[in-house]
Amino acid sequence: MVGLPGNPVSALVTFEIFVRPGLLRMLGHRAPFPRPFTVELADAYEPAGTRTELARARLRFDGARVLAQLHPRQGSGTLPSMVGSDALVILPRGGARCAPGSLLQAIRIGDIPCCATPPIDDRLPAVSR
Repeated sequence: MVGLPGNPVSALVTFEIFVRPGLLRMLGHRAPFPRPFTVELADAYEPAGTRTELARARLRFDGARVLAQLHPRQGSGTLPSMVGSDALVILPRGGARCAPGSLLQAIRIGDIPCCATPPIDDRLPAVSR
């Protein structure tokens, strides 16, 4: 049995971070946790609190750079922010403003791992291995 938060985005993010890896591990995957990779913020972001945040983002490529466009509405009840998001950007704790061009870590989300899913681009890790 798995308990998830009541807000829709919180439930989806909790599923991606904790439940999906747990299910994959039970299915025998040796590396069920998502591998972080480096992204560059496309725009500035002002965190609302002082804790580490996982912000929904859409990835795009500019040459060798992986740019992360954060969804403008990051509230835990803002379900439309999950549509089109293919990554969670890890915003550092402390509440400091993140400037455009900041290099941060992110993880891919969204694919259904019935088998090993290939990366959308060979510069990114696959969702499951």
